Amino acid sequence: MPRPKGRRRLEKLNKARNVMLSGKLRGNSSRPSLGPASEGQRGASRSKLDRLSINTDVPSAIDLDLQETEQLWTIANTNQLTDLMSDALCPNCFQSSLTIRVIKDENMGFASKLKLCCSSCGYTKSKFSSPIIHKSNCSSVAFEINTKMVLYSHEIGKGFTSLQTFSSVLGISGISQRAFKDHDNKITDCEVESGEDMLYRTANAIRQGYAETDDDIREAIE
Repeated sequence: MPRPKGRRRLEKLNKARNVMLSGKLRGNSSRPSLGPASEGQRGASRSKLDRLSINTDVPSAIDLDLQETEQLWTIANTNQLTDLMSDALCPNCFQSSLTIRVIKDENMGFASKLKLCCSSCGYTKSKFSSPIIHKSNCSSVAFEINTKMVLYSHEIGKGFTSLQTFSSVLGISGISQRAFKDHDNKITDCEVESGEDMLYRTANAIRQGYAETDDDIREAIE
């Protein structure tokens, strides 16, 4: 019989704690490199996004000041977008009759299917409102916005109902409970890995600090 999800999470967290307390981190040459010091200074949310294969070379609104970086995400009314393009010409008939619509039946969670339509000649072009996270070892498609929204629910300490409320207030389609659980499990695994990294860094810093003042400790860890 499979173990409850809560028990599996507790076991992972206990394992991470035991690794630190047992001293297995000391001299563990098989542990992967944590990269330069600048990587350790990044926020916890950035670290989780890295592990989820989201491109964090592009500034993220989660852990960076928007006043200092370009904002790539926004909440917009499609009528405003259509008005913004009122003077743009259709690439097919060169008339200024372009509109933007949301194809609700093709939405994927918080990723909306946007369609550019020309009312004069019928020209159309469609694209999702969110980029896809490409993972070579995974056949399923994950949209970045869905992963970020589930991560948001983690950051505020809420669950699926918080995203339901968000969707209801804006009148948009949201992520399904099944998809939420899939993202939730991946993010939980990343949080455990981030916790293990933090335990490793903390334990190493403590050992090095004591080693600078105690010859016996320095000899023990060398």
